[in-house]
Amino acid sequence: MERNLVKRGLTRLMLLPILLSVLYGGVLLWQIDRMLSANDWVRHSIEVLTASSDAQRHIQLEESALRGYLLTRDTIFARQFEREDITIDSLFQQFHAMSLDNPVQSRRLDTLMQLYWSWQISAKRAFSVIQQATFDTNVLARAQQMEIMRTVFSRFNRDEERLFAHRRDDFASGTRWLTVMIVVVSVVLGLVVGLYARRQTQRFTDRFGEATDEAMRSRDLLETTLLSIGDAIIVTGSDQRITLMNRRAEELTGWSIADARARPISDVFRVVEEASRTPIESPIAHALRDRRITEFSSHAVLLSRTGVDYPVEDSAAPIHNSHHDVVGAILAFRDITERREGEHAAEIREREFRALIENTPDLIIRFERDLSIAYVNPAVEAVLGFAPHVLLGRHFKDAGMPEDVYAPWENSVKAVFDAGRGVTTELQYQSIRGIRTYHARLVPQIGERGTEHVVAILRDVTDMKQTSEKLRESEHRFRSIIEQSPDAFFLLRVVRDSKTKAAVDFVLEEMNQHGADFLGVQLDSIGRRLREVLPEEQHVEIIQRYARVIESMRPIEEDHQITLPSSQRRWFHAQAVPINDLLAVTASDVTERIRTDAALRQSEERYRRLVETASEGIFSTDMQGRLTYANPHIRDLAGYSEQEVTQFYFADLVAPSHRSRVKRHFYRQFLSRTPDSQIEAPFLTGDGQERWLTITTTIRMNGDLVEGFDCVATDISERRRLESELAHIEHAVATAVEAAKRA
Repeated sequence: MERNLVKRGLTRLMLLPILLSVLYGGVLLWQIDRMLSANDWVRHSIEVLTASSDAQRHIQLEESALRGYLLTRDTIFARQFEREDITIDSLFQQFHAMSLDNPVQSRRLDTLMQLYWSWQISAKRAFSVIQQATFDTNVLARAQQMEIMRTVFSRFNRDEERLFAHRRDDFASGTRWLTVMIVVVSVVLGLVVGLYARRQTQRFTDRFGEATDEAMRSRDLLETTLLSIGDAIIVTGSDQRITLMNRRAEELTGWSIADARARPISDVFRVVEEASRTPIESPIAHALRDRRITEFSSHAVLLSRTGVDYPVEDSAAPIHNSHHDVVGAILAFRDITERREGEHAAEIREREFRALIENTPDLIIRFERDLSIAYVNPAVEAVLGFAPHVLLGRHFKDAGMPEDVYAPWENSVKAVFDAGRGVTTELQYQSIRGIRTYHARLVPQIGERGTEHVVAILRDVTDMKQTSEKLRESEHRFRSIIEQSPDAFFLLRVVRDSKTKAAVDFVLEEMNQHGADFLGVQLDSIGRRLREVLPEEQHVEIIQRYARVIESMRPIEEDHQITLPSSQRRWFHAQAVPINDLLAVTASDVTERIRTDAALRQSEERYRRLVETASEGIFSTDMQGRLTYANPHIRDLAGYSEQEVTQFYFADLVAPSHRSRVKRHFYRQFLSRTPDSQIEAPFLTGDGQERWLTITTTIRMNGDLVEGFDCVATDISERRRLESELAHIEHAVATAVEAAKRA
């Protein structure tokens, strides 16, 4: 097919659609400009109405501030009036600028501004009149001005709303015309372009068909050739989109030719750098850009669609047509997984071995037959104080090491060369960290000529030996503490069922003499099970109790009464603490403490019975005088229950005429910290009668702080009655004597 014919046909095919599209676009832009202009006028009307509403609102706020000031004389309203004055001036300026396009509205706005300024002058005059305490005579005039302003605002808004409705209708009408025009012109333009394109394409269809048939025959021959090749083949056009793939390429990429056709090569053939996993540019792109054969990196990995990664090596070459133009590219690649796996495994083993040798804290030295050093790892610097490169190819004496130090080493190495057998020894060496102990192992490396090298591996075991020594010392101290402890101690190891893993028994791991007495066994029972050393009625209970502790992993504390071998019954406070599969049990003899507690309880019980049955009143108060305890005598006297009586202050139960005296008495005792005091006062009974009591008070201290008062009250009502009668008789006798004298 002639290239020029195709070009001329395509040019004529596109010329008329382009011209019509330009004309259509110009008309459409003109109509859109008209629509935007109409929309601007609609938006302008909305802004004018908004400005009018804001001006009315602020004028009303200013009028409210004036009224508030006139009524309350509060300066807050005056400041609000001034703020609104500034805001309204700014709003009128913006309002006036918006109304310049409409002369009628502009003149009406001028009238509004003049009315406002007249009202504002009158309002400011009202402020000065009020401050001079005179009567304001312009109230009615301002109200009339405000009413006129509202009327003018109403007319302004009404005219502006009509203008807004008119502009909105114009915008809607233009929108409808634009829609109709787009539909009609699009239909006409489509018909014209379709008929013109049909006419132009018909002219070169025949020649194009003949050329296509020839190209298909050539393509079939090329596909047959490429598909028979053993390597994976992908063919693309100059736009890097896939046109052909053979079976091997489908297997490696995971894409079928049906799915991959017309896709970019980067979607199907995705390769990354093996180490960094960074994407690598497709070799097709290199071949198309450089116009020459391009070979791929040997460290590339193909990311298959199936999720499998394939190491590949490949090459790409451009495809030229008869005019030497690049019309595509061909990519050939193969799977090198097996080869790369072998190389990778060898590299990994080498890296692992080198990392192990270089980073191990052990000293590793390889000796030649002449006892020179062939290799030494970096740990030599921490042991001998020499850098590794100082010793390579040299003897110890060449590095300046004393003979008495290196001679035993070299003799041991020479013996391994002669015998061909490895040896293990332990030695001490004055290293840069002081005297250290090393475990040395000399291993011969056998070759064709016998022992070719000897490798010495030295491990620093100083810390391990010191730790073992400390462990032995700790074990010794532990045993000494156990043996000398006054408490019973024994350590049990749990025995579990092989199937259920439940605790079924315990083995005695450690035990002191007191622990043996506590269990009632002998010291030689260590290492035996509880079932073997305890009676059946005893070991069942102990095993069950300690099994619950092990299963819950929660320590317990409890008291036991044990019969010792001396037939004494003693009380022990036992504590069992689980430690993984171990149970540590300690028991302290608390017999004396329990006896003391029992005696104390008996003493407290006797004191309680004495207080409860006493014929005198016994009560206690806190520091403020609130009753905290009252015995039955006081409760019966007051007529309150045990719960009710503790709700009162003691002074509340004293006769009102004597309360202040009683309070002063207790307060003086509180301030002076006087241990004991005594006072007489009448006490109100539950039925309202007065009973005189002698109250002996003891202050209760806690260190330097007063906690309260303990009181004993004795009923002296009968004595007071007798004293009162006696005083009455004495007074009567004195009166009679005085009368007799006067007679």
